Amino acid sequence: MKVYIKLYAGLAKYMLDKKKDNLWIINIEPKTTVYSLIKRLNLPEEKIKIIFLNNRHANGDEILKDKDRLGFFPLVAGG
Repeated sequence: MKVYIKLYAGLAKYMLDKKKDNLWIINIEPKTTVYSLIKRLNLPEEKIKIIFLNNRHANGDEILKDKDRLGFFPLVAGG
């Protein structure tokens, strides 16, 4: 199974292979949750403030399905 991951702002620096558009295609096992994928990719959980799964807010305990799309956002400041 494959999922698509988009890392926003400063989160992209935590992936080893850099992508121009910050979009990665990751192979996962059945019953993989959002949080278990975060741990597998060694993304700093404390830096991830918002998670979207298929354009909807996610909590992290959702079980991923083939071709799901994830977006991870850090806390961003600004005006």
